[in-house]
Amino acid sequence: MARRRHPWLTPLDLYEAYPDADILPLDPPDTTTTWLSFGRRFDPGPNCADSLFKFLVHELAEEGLPIEEAYRRLRIAFLDIHAVRLRCDLLLEGKLDG
Repeated sequence: MARRRHPWLTPLDLYEAYPDADILPLDPPDTTTTWLSFGRRFDPGPNCADSLFKFLVHELAEEGLPIEEAYRRLRIAFLDIHAVRLRCDLLLEGKLDG
């Protein structure tokens, strides 16, 4: 694998890392796809059919976003999702009133 020339996340990185992205109803990005052009594929309508993927595009769609900042944003999103999952666990266990 060739070493990257830039230290940021690209639309192609997100697409290749996302599970089952190949079944999303959109054309995959290539190495020249910008975040701006990729993000426009989702506006104004719900073209994607996968709200988590759409959310990730929204959070990461910034040209030249340093990988450290992308990681920080993903970590915050993960912690938010984890907090909601813990709440669901408590409800399922009957430890909270629904």
